[in-house]
Amino acid sequence: MTQCCNVYTDGSFKHSRGGFGVYVNDDRGRRTSLCGPVSNKKTNNTAELTAVIKAVDFCKTNISRPVRIFTDSSYVILSLTKLKRSNAE
Repeated sequence: MTQCCNVYTDGSFKHSRGGFGVYVNDDRGRRTSLCGPVSNKKTNNTAELTAVIKAVDFCKTNISRPVRIFTDSSYVILSLTKLKRSNAE
């Protein structure tokens, strides 16, 4: 069975400030952290989605195995699972 690369994401927006964080435990045992501010429309959901987008962008160019993304955002989970179902139909 192929091992997955585990990616953990989080985003936050409070008091007019927002940011994202990504932790990647890649397929070679390397650990990478990414973080930064959230621009454009600043909401907590935007910050959560930004974290996942940054994680996917990083993994597309740096990871050679399947990726498993962990998030605490029900908004992100529902958005991605609904999108997946819509594209499958």
